[in-house]
Amino acid sequence: GSAYQMWQAVRASSAAPGYFQEFPLKSDIHQRGPATSTSLRAKISNLICSATDTEGVHTLLDDLLAPDVYFRFNPMLSGEVSLDESRPGPLDQLQRDTQTYLERNRPKLARLCLVLGAERSAVGRVYDGISRFV
Repeated sequence: GSAYQMWQAVRASSAAPGYFQEFPLKSDIHQRGPATSTSLRAKISNLICSATDTEGVHTLLDDLLAPDVYFRFNPMLSGEVSLDESRPGPLDQLQRDTQTYLERNRPKLARLCLVLGAERSAVGRVYDGISRFV
C-alpha cells in the first residue's frame, strides 16, 4: 500500500549523515535536504531527533497496525557498534547478538515468514494471471 518502490524505501531508510547521502521522496527528505543546502547544525539536530524518535514510531505503528502487518526486529546489542566498524571482534559479537535475538524470537520470525510467503503467493498468482495475456 505504498506509493514508493521497495528500493526507494530501503534507500530512504539508509540515509545516515556521514555515511550515506540524504534522500528525497516527493516532499519528504530523509535526513532533511540536499547535501548542499542543509547546514551541519540542522543535520546534527535531525540526526538526534531521528535517533530518539524510533521508539515512538515503533510504538505508534505497533498500536495502529495488525500484528501480521508490522514487524520490528530490534536485537539488543552487548556493546555499541558504530556504522563504520570493520574489526572482526566487534563484528563477530554483533553476529552473535543477532543470532541470540533470532533464536529467542523464533516464533515471531516464523510468523513473518508465513506472512511474506502468503503475500508472495498472492502476488505470484496475480502475476501468473497477467503473464498469460502478455
